[in-house]
Amino acid sequence: MVWLPAINFSPVGFRRAEGKTKTVPSNNYDITCSHVGFRYNEEREILKDINAQFPQGSFTAIVGESGCGKSTLGGILMGRNAPYQGHITMAV
Repeated sequence: MVWLPAINFSPVGFRRAEGKTKTVPSNNYDITCSHVGFRYNEEREILKDINAQFPQGSFTAIVGESGCGKSTLGGILMGRNAPYQGHITMAV
């Protein structure tokens, strides 16, 4: 996987299916992943010892080959994929 830091952004409007716009406020914390690992079962390790930092107000692209764990990491950050190994912290 490749971690690409990008530019700062301000609140973003997302277009909903029914045509309404929802404003998402900028966050006031950094997200840090330390030694994160995830496996769907004993034979299928998807993430191993991932360390990443997402600074407050930044935009980060996660790119890689199909099946390398991009969506899995996103699921962990959104609370959908548990349990995982390692630590994810949010700090001001």
